[in-house]
Amino acid sequence: MKQLSQHKKYKIAFYIRVSTDEQAENPEGSIKNQQERLLGTVKLKNMESHFGEVVDILMTVMKGDLRCFSAPCSERERYL
Repeated sequence: MKQLSQHKKYKIAFYIRVSTDEQAENPEGSIKNQQERLLGTVKLKNMESHFGEVVDILMTVMKGDLRCFSAPCSERERYL
């Protein structure tokens, strides 16, 4: 009989933001880059052990004077 794993699988949510247009335009600090790095980190942790799954990604983006908060996945592309 298999013994149940003692490791708990985490439910993970990211909060990603940029606070200036300059940060949003910089490839290193962009929302897309931050998201890719965070997803890569979780993927790596899952290769080592049963770490967890990303259940949500929240983001705040400044577009000029307008602050755009998280949107459903189908609408997020317009903020990237």
